[in-house]
Amino acid sequence: MSLPSYATVDEHLTALPHLAAWLPWAAMTGATNTSSAPGSTVPINVTLLALLDTRERWNWEDGMAWADPERQGVLPYLHGWVRDIEASLYDVDAPDITIPPLEPTIANQCAWLQDHLINAYGLPQWPEFADGIAHMHHRVSDATAAARAEGPSRSSCGACGNGRLVPNGDNHWTCTTCLITVTLTAVTLRQAATATGHPLRTLQRWAGTKGWARVEDNLGHRYYDLGQISATVAAARLAKATQQPEDAAHGPQAPDPDQTHPPDLQGPQNGT
Repeated sequence: MSLPSYATVDEHLTALPHLAAWLPWAAMTGATNTSSAPGSTVPINVTLLALLDTRERWNWEDGMAWADPERQGVLPYLHGWVRDIEASLYDVDAPDITIPPLEPTIANQCAWLQDHLINAYGLPQWPEFADGIAHMHHRVSDATAAARAEGPSRSSCGACGNGRLVPNGDNHWTCTTCLITVTLTAVTLRQAATATGHPLRTLQRWAGTKGWARVEDNLGHRYYDLGQISATVAAARLAKATQQPEDAAHGPQAPDPDQTHPPDLQGPQNGT
């Protein structure tokens, strides 16, 4: 196989964060490379678990050129190359070296590598780096192909309007295009009615007017953010509780001519 070109490596680094955004969702779907833990009937996608693994299985100081991309998760592999290339660039006194992000993510590691790609191109380990990035890109692309074709959400991202929101951990959803992550507790309106104690019909009416975040699965089932629904319900109840009676809004009222004294001080009634 021929060595990937500079432009191809750059394209792979651009694509990797967007492809990797699908990994958590893909890990929850069926796959061909699965096994079951002892006593469990739940399939484990070992390929995806390996890609999501954040443990460092290779010491970058031993040289990332010898690190096997097949045996590392996406993040530790990229982070290893960032440190390897950073150290090499300082050794050759390359210009414009920036400090890598203190909290590595797939997105910021790819961005750092792209920012320093022109200098890395001249390093001795460039062939292994180019091959390794191409291999990792292929692994992630392959592992997420089914999930990307049958994604859980058909709703546009509210931030960029182009990507789809996919689950990324507990209550976290990540856009596959702009990579923004939002916190969203996805529930049906019926579940929201039970959780908030508010009438389902009212929530159904509000769903079309309140701008709640919404995602849909492949069957077209709609899910809304419970946090936004709860805030709307709370605001409506507060407004109702603090609403002034009509009479109070018009100031003091004139005494009722038929009730000029308290009831216990009135004279005898007819028939007594």
